Amino acid sequence: MLQKTGRKGRELCVNRKYAQKVARKWRELRAKRRYAQKAVRKGRKLRAKRRYAQKTVRKGKELRVKRRYAQKAVRKGRKLRVKRRYAQKAVRKGRKLRAKRRYAQKTVRKGKELRAKRRFVQKAVRKGRKLRAKRRFAQKTVRKGKELRVKRSYAQKAIRK
Repeated sequence: MLQKTGRKGRELCVNRKYAQKVARKWRELRAKRRYAQKAVRKGRKLRAKRRYAQKTVRKGKELRVKRRYAQKAVRKGRKLRVKRRYAQKAVRKGRKLRAKRRYAQKTVRKGKELRAKRRFVQKAVRKGRKLRAKRRFAQKTVRKGKELRVKRSYAQKAIRK
């Protein structure tokens, strides 16, 4: 340490004080700067974080929207499939009904034909009966005629005798 003797000593001492002051100031500035830098970096980080967070928030929103639409589409698809299934069912039912109707028509026609046949058969049967009866009656009259003629001839013979 310098001795405080005379003018020069005092000047050195003043100079030292000033130098210390300046050094302190610089130290503080450097510290400030360091802290400022740290703060700046922290601020940057935070802003970046916030930006990234915003990005992820947006992404999340988009994903949720997408999912919602996807769900909607899925539901619509399900509905359509169900509709199609019921439509297919209805188509099959319609086909069955038409086939039934067609078959019923066929059986109706068949029934009509059978009834007509039966009618004609009945007619024919009746006609046959009539003819047979007629023939029988004719035979009877023929026999009767023969008998009458025989009787007559015997009567004639008797008369002649």
